Amino acid sequence: MDMGLPGTLGKMTSQLRKYNIQWSDIHYLMVTHFHPDHCGIAQEIQTMGVELIISRTQSDFLDLRTSL
Repeated sequence: MDMGLPGTLGKMTSQLRKYNIQWSDIHYLMVTHFHPDHCGIAQEIQTMGVELIISRTQSDFLDLRTSL
């Protein structure tokens, strides 16, 4: 899943609804690389209980709840 630009959480939620997917259905989200257009809402998604899977080299760019 491409996590989109900052401020696009509403649009992402709307797209998930189209396919009858709830945020509670998503347990993990893998961030493969850090580009603002690919992980702009990563932290917002994390606050909804989705666990981010991210490499150590990428973790400096996000405020993660747990260290990797």
